[in-house]
Parts: sequence; structure tokens; C-alpha cells
Amino acid sequence: RSHGLPMSTADLTVMPLVATMIGTTLIVFGFRRIVFVSAALLSPRSLAPAKTPGSMLVLMAARNEAAVVESALRSFDRLAHRDSIEITLIDDGSTDGTNAILPRWAESRPQSRVVTIPRLADSTGGKSAALAAGLAASPRTDLVAVVDADFEVMPDGLERLAAGFPDTTVGAVSGYLRPRNAELGIVARYAALESWLHQLVTSAAKDRLDLDPPTIGVWMVRRDILDSIGGFPSCVTGDDVRVAAAITRRGFRTRFISTAVASNH
Repeated sequence: RSHGLPMSTADLTVMPLVATMIGTTLIVFGFRRIVFVSAALLSPRSLAPAKTPGSMLVLMAARNEAAVVESALRSFDRLAHRDSIEITLIDDGSTDGTNAILPRWAESRPQSRVVTIPRLADSTGGKSAALAAGLAASPRTDLVAVVDADFEVMPDGLERLAAGFPDTTVGAVSGYLRPRNAELGIVARYAALESWLHQLVTSAAKDRLDLDPPTIGVWMVRRDILDSIGGFPSCVTGDDVRVAAAITRRGFRTRFISTAVASNH
């Protein structure tokens, strides 16, 4: 009843239909989760035999990241094969001191550079535009890695990402983003749980089932394939997911490599 009025015949017809649709949706998603959990528990798909990675560029765009960016920069100094990796840091109109930290780090490190993008108050260029500017100002390399400014990459993290590319059908790979403060409190615990489920169940299962997991946080792409999709997309957010979608539309695959680790709060 509604406001004391009896239900109409239409109401009685629609309600079972709605209930059936809701029930079917729950069954489908429940079955999907069972399949994903089962796939995630299997051994990961093998990688091609290891070989020397191709030339590599790291892009990191930062806007007002002074509180965390030095941690990311320290992790770059520890990277395997650091002397052969190009690094481009993009200051995306920072006003908190990030614009002083990046040049200070880069000036004493060969094969490193800073690109500065002045931003107006009403600018909507977003991170994707900053990455595009950094790419345009960098030497051409075989592989391009994108690292968010709040992540610490493990010393072998990029090397392990590069191990996904001897398979020429792979266009992009994503690493495992490990929460490093999961014990801090209830909010951190919940955020860590969401991260673990998304990566160690959903992304791991999609990789095992060859379903093209998304690229997020710390990821790597072939430069020629990035060029073939028009480079970084024109968008304010979601550049990583959009690149992955464009790559798969071109007929290439994406991979999730859980042993390629980066950590963040």
C-alpha cells in the first residue's frame, strides 16, 4: 500500500519482475566472484623468458606532492639498471614547494629532467596533459613507465614490469600496489582491504583468465603502441584506465604482474 491506497495491477506485475532482476544480478555477481577467487588462487600465467629490457623512460607528474614526492624520488635512486633509465619529472603547477624539490633532485642526476607546466586557477588540463608534455620533452625509448608521485617503487619493480613485454601481444603491464600502512587505523585497514581485493583477486584473476586487467598507479606501456593510440588521452582523470582500454581496442593485451611491487600509504 502507498498512502493508504491499494496496489494497482501494474504494481503487482512490476514487483516480481524487479525482484527477479535483483536476484539475477546478485547471482551473476556472486558467480563472477567465485570464478575470480578460484582463478586468483591458481599459479600466475608464465612470463616470456627473461632478457635485457629495452630502453626505458619513467614519467612522474606531481602537483602539490611535497609531503610524499621525496620518498618516490629516493626509490628511483634504488632502481635496478638506474644508469640506463631516463626519468622525466613534471611539475604540474605546484604551489607547495614541489616545484623546488624536483629540480634539486634532477640537477645532480644524469638522464633526468624536469618539465614545468604553469597552471592557471581555472585550468582543467589534468594529469594526462602533464604526462603528454613530459613525454614530448623526453628522449624516445622502447618502454614508458608511469609512476604516481605517492608511490615507492621496489628496486626490481620496473625490471619485473618490463618482463611482460617479450610477448609481442602485450601492450601494457601493471604492477602490484602494496599498502604500507594497513595497520594505521580502521580507515587504512578498509582501504587496504579494498586494494587487496581489487588487485590480488580481480586483477590477478583477469590476468590468469586473459581478460585484460586495467593499468593503475604504476604501469608500463610500449612506446610504439602508445603512439598508435594517439598518446595520453585528453582527460582530467582516469588516464591509465583509458590508455589500457585504447590498447585493448587495438588488439593488444594487458597484464598484471604481482611481483612488480610499489608501495604507498
